[in-house]
Amino acid sequence: MILPHNRLFPNSICVTITYMNEEGNIKKVSVIVPNYNYANYLDERLNSIINQTYPIYELIILDDRSTDNSLQVIKQFLKAHPDINAKTIFNKKNAGSPFKQWSKGFQEATGDYIWIAEADDTCSLNFLSEIMPSFDDPDVVISYCESNRIDENNNITATSCRDWMLAASTTHWSKDYCISGEAEIRAGLSIMNTIPNVSAVVFKQNPIIPSLLEQAG
Repeated sequence: MILPHNRLFPNSICVTITYMNEEGNIKKVSVIVPNYNYANYLDERLNSIINQTYPIYELIILDDRSTDNSLQVIKQFLKAHPDINAKTIFNKKNAGSPFKQWSKGFQEATGDYIWIAEADDTCSLNFLSEIMPSFDDPDVVISYCESNRIDENNNITATSCRDWMLAASTTHWSKDYCISGEAEIRAGLSIMNTIPNVSAVVFKQNPIIPSLLEQAG
């Protein structure tokens, strides 16, 4: 999560950024779940992933040396769902940066598309069904949507993050759009972080991403 003190729930407005090779078929989505001390949310989060109406290709759970009972929750969940193509990586030492965990996830993923589903977030079960069709355009490298903000009890505290992005624009995210990466940077990302929730994003896999994340961390 980027916004402090908020959990996030991707919602309706979908955005695509251009820069695929399949058309109309199920694409291989690797889901990376970075976790650190979110045992209370893990079961809900993992169920929101495996019950997607769009099937996932693999599930990669990364635990960054949690001090709560996260490992027990993860192991019990996977034991109850032996049919899931899942991999777990439990750090022996805390990485100290979410970007390092994201980088590790990208390196471990074998799918063509990557969804970083943060452990303390959740989503609707049609999240991937709404996001993935954008990749029918072979030039699309990122597809993302808006997010609701929710509290620890899943009560919606805000229906978008647009207040966070007012410095960039009051209208840019009012409807779906497809735009070049250069134009998206000029419109928002050069001003501020206008993609405040990584859990609301699916990336097309690219070998340069892990090194970029390592530099960010």
